[in-house]
Amino acid sequence: PHHVHLVRVVFLLFVLHAVCAWLHRRWGFSALRAGLSLGFLSALLLAYASGTPGGMPWVISGSASALALALGLLAHTAARRGLTLLAVSCIVGATAYNAHVLPSERREDVAPAPQLSSEERPESAPNLVLIVIDTLRADHVSSYGYERETTPNLDAFAASVATRYTNARSTSSWTLPAHASLMTGQYPGQHGATSTRRIPGAEPDGSHWQPAQPVAASSTMLAEVLDGRGYRNGAVVGNTFNVGANLGFGRGFHRFDDHHGSFTREHRALVQLAGFHSALGGLSYRDAAMITDSALAWLSEIGQGEPFFLFLNYMDPHDPYIPHPAVREAFSEHQPRNPWKLAAQDVVLQYDREILFTDQHVGRVLDALRARGDFEDSLIVITSDHGEGLGEHGNDFHSWTLYDELLRIPLLIKLPGVDSAGVDTTPLNLVDVHDLLRRELGLEPAERDPGTHLAEWYRGSSADAAVDPNALAARERRMGQSLERHVIAWLEGPTKVIVGSDGHVEAYDLERDPLELSPLELTEAQLAAARARAEAWWEAHPPPARVWIELTEDDTDRLKLLGYIDDGDEED
Repeated sequence: PHHVHLVRVVFLLFVLHAVCAWLHRRWGFSALRAGLSLGFLSALLLAYASGTPGGMPWVISGSASALALALGLLAHTAARRGLTLLAVSCIVGATAYNAHVLPSERREDVAPAPQLSSEERPESAPNLVLIVIDTLRADHVSSYGYERETTPNLDAFAASVATRYTNARSTSSWTLPAHASLMTGQYPGQHGATSTRRIPGAEPDGSHWQPAQPVAASSTMLAEVLDGRGYRNGAVVGNTFNVGANLGFGRGFHRFDDHHGSFTREHRALVQLAGFHSALGGLSYRDAAMITDSALAWLSEIGQGEPFFLFLNYMDPHDPYIPHPAVREAFSEHQPRNPWKLAAQDVVLQYDREILFTDQHVGRVLDALRARGDFEDSLIVITSDHGEGLGEHGNDFHSWTLYDELLRIPLLIKLPGVDSAGVDTTPLNLVDVHDLLRRELGLEPAERDPGTHLAEWYRGSSADAAVDPNALAARERRMGQSLERHVIAWLEGPTKVIVGSDGHVEAYDLERDPLELSPLELTEAQLAAARARAEAWWEAHPPPARVWIELTEDDTDRLKLLGYIDDGDEED
């Protein structure tokens, strides 16, 4: 990828400059020879970098090469240093150009937005703004009772015009199936977008690592329905590997921005030596500031009175927790020694700082809607796809289980034309949220198979994927249960039931035991009934035929950083 080459070029520029200066001092090489050598090699390297996909514009490449050539020709030290800084600035500027400008360009594989006349536009159609903050658990949102003020903008939204749902949960404990449920109104076993599941009798293909399956072609996405109603549909996605166009989420969107962040995994130390902030070049996703920038650019293209659907996926509260300078000292002056390998006592602090950073940029979106005059008559939903394990039940990430630290999510909904706040304690999940959106938009209910529950999680055999068996075994020991199983959960009044395909059953009274610390004692009849209900669902929804998605080395590096692929070198 071009950003990796650019960092290499910056590094080699400094090395070559130092070598030429040493040659001049040691053997008297003239400044002219040093400059020509440096300029020639720099020109070749920059030409190579600019020739890669998404590389620098030729003007920037040529300018940087000319500046590099002039470095050794000038005897004046201050001038030489100034040109060095300018050359590097050109390269950094080119990286910023790719990061900020290219994402706003229209994708070639997504159809252009329809040009609607005023007569063709639906009457009184409310705009839909759907904001999903990845990995945000409800009990770390200050309006849900958290002691730190992590979400001042969300709190103000909830206190003034939105209904705050206190009993909302996801349909899964990780990103892909949860988003697919929100967009289709179906459970993971129905829409199929979840972990690869073994088909009986099928042999695994060891040549690929397949993280997930796309949304089934038979499932209708909300954007497709709104497209047929004359909406302009735009999306900006941070979690590009689980909510990307290649997994079916681009269907129905006229602008689907799922560009990657500037990731330089093996060159992160070099970026730090150059004095940049820890987040630069190390994150596999674009941060909240960039997501909002792209969203506001798209909104500026929408005409007044033209109904639109804007979907935003923010990624910052997802591990790794690398806060930005704006929130570096939030809640405490304490700083971790190594933000990439956090000590246990620093995890919650860094997680909360990431939430605060995201909240700031969600606030910018809300302010922009007010400035456009679209806020009052829009249906605005702010929620999460799942929570995060912070040590509960032996879990320090997400996926793996269906306990409430992973399922319970914030949900704030502002209805069109409503200017008062409220609180709703009704239990609901992301499938129910999809139904609510359809009702408010005047759409027909989503088609789904009979049966209702709360959440699902699937895990194929480790033989199906390149999972480090030692890391998996260590996680299993810590959590005290097998991870090679499917899991399903549902509510029976205040009782939550969790059933694994290995036959393990747990039940909790959430009113008396909200942290799920004391499992209820079940009779043999209750255990048998729970297992039968789960088995009936799995039998009715077998795994679909696999769809292989090709991953590059860069893709797998990004997935390792996010924890979706176990890295054999990491401590688990």
